[in-house]
Amino acid sequence: MIDGHCHILPNCDDGPKSIEESYDVLKSAQSCGVNKIIFTSHFKHSYGSVQQHKLAYEQLLPYAQKLGIDVALGAEVHWKKISEMGFSNMKELTLGKSNLFLLEFSSANLPSAWETIVYKLQGEGLKIIIVHPERYRAVHEDFGIIDKFIDADCMLMLSATSLDKSVFGQRTFKCAKKLIKKRLIDIIASDAHCTQNYEIFNKAITYAARFGYNTQDADEILEKAFY
Repeated sequence: MIDGHCHILPNCDDGPKSIEESYDVLKSAQSCGVNKIIFTSHFKHSYGSVQQHKLAYEQLLPYAQKLGIDVALGAEVHWKKISEMGFSNMKELTLGKSNLFLLEFSSANLPSAWETIVYKLQGEGLKIIIVHPERYRAVHEDFGIIDKFIDADCMLMLSATSLDKSVFGQRTFKCAKKLIKKRLIDIIASDAHCTQNYEIFNKAITYAARFGYNTQDADEILEKAFY
């Protein structure tokens, strides 16, 4: 099974602060049946140095290899960071060797020009995956926005942690369940920051399977990162 979104690289964002912590999270992922991982640290606000990102990846790579886990490098890119770095530079932040691109919007406010942002990224040849739409207040208030995301040829990635009410609250929890029950989610990812998050990931996959979610379909999409 592939985990397509996590924050495991050491000292890159709000995930592990040491290589030892990162290794513990990798072992937790493996215990849940994950054998391939795409590292997707935040590129937002003060986070997001390509050089630091790659260095952390090289540091953690031998630990993943020791466990027999295949890994690839990606990023979770906040829409405001794109304007800072430039649309033409976003190809450097795709998932592995693919054209898959994780796009994050602010939970509090969906930018009025979100469609323009998506179209400009698509114009760079990128396939957009919108991360954790279940967290967006705009979606809570108007579920029809999900249809607009899909109509804009975006895929949707749900964070397993959203199915834990203690993490992101009741509204996000209810929205996540609704998306799963309506079979609107393409990929469920751990969004893991620590070892405990993989326990939630395992439960989320089991829950979603009751409504037709198939990890093999998600893996087929994410496998492109490892070509």
